[in-house]
Amino acid sequence: MGVGSGARVAGAAVGVLACLLLLGCTDGPTRGDRTGPSTGPTVAAPTAPFETVIDAPPGPVTPPLRAPARAPGEHSRTVVSTGPAGLDFRDSDGADVRSGEPTVIEASCSARTVGRVTRWVVYDARPGAWGRGTALLTHPFPCDGSVTTVEVTTLPAGRMHVALSDLPADTLGAYAALRPSGPGS
Repeated sequence: MGVGSGARVAGAAVGVLACLLLLGCTDGPTRGDRTGPSTGPTVAAPTAPFETVIDAPPGPVTPPLRAPARAPGEHSRTVVSTGPAGLDFRDSDGADVRSGEPTVIEASCSARTVGRVTRWVVYDARPGAWGRGTALLTHPFPCDGSVTTVEVTTLPAGRMHVALSDLPADTLGAYAALRPSGPGS
């Protein structure tokens, strides 16, 4: 061994010894007011495995959705899809609500970003009332692909219109349908 290699070994040994002293990894007493052997830091083992996603796949996070088929006696529906120019709205009104008739509003929304919320709105579409913009009912629901169903017994008799409001900019599709309550709803 030459002179240079001995100096390197001694330097490395001094470096390792300095690290051990700084970290308290010796079996004997250390400087300061501690007098016993060092136990070193305690590190808890992870309780569950974890994953880190580096490159998430592109595309929708929430499941795609499809509006259900029209129900017999359906009163109104709005279906929103994504088209080349943005969101495409298709509204259709059907039968009038009968006096005292229990109804159901079914709605769903799917967006690229989880955690978004939108809302359905029921408007009075009877002659003379339509166009005033007064909502009779409104209800928020998540834009996560799940289906929200709300039973309503307070609508007046006549033509009603269901619409969607506050849709997220990254909406993939949505629908709301107002129909009679009962079997098949």
